[in-house]
Amino acid sequence: MFIDINDLRINYIDEGEDNGRGVILLLHGWGSNITLFKNIVDMLSPHMRVVAPDMAGFGESDEPKSRGALTIMLTSSAHSAKSSA
Repeated sequence: MFIDINDLRINYIDEGEDNGRGVILLLHGWGSNITLFKNIVDMLSPHMRVVAPDMAGFGESDEPKSRGALTIMLTSSAHSAKSSA
């Protein structure tokens, strides 16, 4: 799936339902992407909601045009996830 955040196209996984157990946010490290979490998402999503974004500039997400764009993207995605929960 993709979401547009501040002119960046961000790839992410959002599977499972909250079911009162909360949401797990999986963040990959430098030089990686969300494919790293495929098995974890498959294991956890039947029991709870799991969200994993490709950070800007990694995986299938757009590369930010400036350094400040990553901070804006993270702040916006946290707000969006909180609003949709």
